[in-house]
Parts: sequence; structure tokens; C-alpha cells
Amino acid sequence: MMRKAIITFGVGYGFEHIKHFVLSCKKFIPNTDIYMFAGKNIPQLEADCSHIQGVHFIPFKENFTGKVIAKVLSKMPSLQQKYAQYLSAKWERDPLRRARIEALTSPLTQFMVKRFFLIKQLLSQLPHEQVMIADVRDIIFQYDPFATLQSDAIVTGIEPVANSESEMNEKWIRRTYSDAIFEQMADKNVACAGVTYGSRRAINQYIEEMLEETYENLPKIIDMLGADQAIHIRLFYYRLRGLTRHMEANGSGSIATLHFSDLTEFSVSNGRIENLTGQPLAVVHQYDRHPDLAVELRKGLEAKQPVNQMAS
Repeated sequence: MMRKAIITFGVGYGFEHIKHFVLSCKKFIPNTDIYMFAGKNIPQLEADCSHIQGVHFIPFKENFTGKVIAKVLSKMPSLQQKYAQYLSAKWERDPLRRARIEALTSPLTQFMVKRFFLIKQLLSQLPHEQVMIADVRDIIFQYDPFATLQSDAIVTGIEPVANSESEMNEKWIRRTYSDAIFEQMADKNVACAGVTYGSRRAINQYIEEMLEETYENLPKIIDMLGADQAIHIRLFYYRLRGLTRHMEANGSGSIATLHFSDLTEFSVSNGRIENLTGQPLAVVHQYDRHPDLAVELRKGLEAKQPVNQMAS
């Protein structure tokens, strides 16, 4: 049996924010290890999850020197830009020192981009063959997404809108790249960075290409919200060569991405949401955008204990 890992970030969250993610994972993917980066409340989270196997909390930390430099340079924009250009060039030219360069770079970036530096470090220490990178607060599992995963596949969800129909995604792509790059992707559906999973090889390639794009555009995306989303979209439409890229649409795939959905692609009953096509729906993302649906799914989940919860 292949070992499975889900990597997520719960910084600033209490157990009430992560419990439906954790309980649904352990109910439907019971042998999966959850690795969650968290803040100063790790002792409390560990106590809250002490009766659940396979949940590992990791302190969210950044390089101290990098943090100091980033703080000082935040008051000197022109010098900050030159520093970002220096790090980009150094990362490209000196592969043997990339770990050090990445540690210095992370504090310059917005939180959602920082994730990928930490995930790269963590993955190098894990033995798992199948890996998911996911949001935590707004995800519920209903099925094992790894069950039918191909060895060369990488999977993400797509929104039921084009990039040109989403003001925020358009802004992020134009700022991260250019107006010309946006025009190439304008009519393509938004690919959501909140859920990405695949084989270990696929996820390692995804992380490496995410960082390549980050460094190529670093001076433009210092502390920028949404740069990870813009890069994610570009990777799934234009890069990740050698991998089978699956972009799962609402109503017919293993991922439901619900921010823009009116839910007409699905049926909802008995505490579950299902594709109308009959295709098993494994990952429900952004379900909390629909309050009635959130109540239904949480009640359905809490009706039974997760399969591998230990007795208190």
C-alpha cells in the first residue's frame, strides 16, 4: 500500500477551524498522514487531536536573518527590488546553495507563496509516495482521492468561470506576469491552488516549477497576495511537462470548487454532496461559501466517528 500525505497550513487556526478537515480525512482516507504547519498554539492543537492518529503539527518558522532583512528593506522599496533581483539571479546560478537562498527569500513573499518553500523542505524528509497540498478551513473529504491516482498524474480543481470573468484572478495574473500573458490565459478556466495532489514525483516537479516561476518574477511579487494562484494557473496550462495534468471540473470530477458555483452541478442529501454524473466526489473545497451546505455536510460528518479514532 502506498503511503499518503496531506500537507496543509493551520497558522492562526484553532481546532474548531480544522476539525472537519481532520475528521473527514481520517474517516475516508484513514491511513493518511496529515502534516499541518501551525503557530504558537501547537500544544493545544495536539491536545485537541490526541485521540486521532496520524496528525502531525509542525511549527511555522522562517529564517531569522531573512526576516530581519525583509523588515528593514520594506522601508526602502528601491533597495528591496535590487535585493529581490540579486536573490533571483543567485538562485538561478548557484543550485548548490538554493536551500540557503530560499530561506532568505521566503520572508519577502506573501504567506501563500511562503508555503512552497516550507513544503519543499518537508517533502525532502518524508517517505510518502502520494501527496496532497491543500487548504484546511474550507475542505471536507468524502472519498479517497488517491484511490485511482495514476503514477504520472497531477490533479487540481477548476472554477466554473474563465480568468477574464474573475476580477481578482485577472489582477493577480497581470501583476505576476504581464498583460500579454493574461491575454493568453483569459478564456481558460480558473485553476484553483487550494487543492493539488499527485504522485511524489509529480508534486516535487510542481514545487520546483512553482519556485522557478517565483524567482523569475520575484521583484514583482514581493509580499503580493495571489501570486501563488497566478503561478498555479500558468503551471497547469503551460508547464508540468511529462505529467498527466487533470483539471477537475465541478459536477464531473474528484474535486468540487464551490466559490463561484450555484450548486446546480450537484445533488445534496443525507449529509453529502454528489456529482450529478455519478463520478465519486472526493474533495469538497470552499463549501463554507454556501452556509446551508456547510451545515448539511458538517452534520453528516459528525453523525459518525472517524474510522480510526482511538478510544479516549
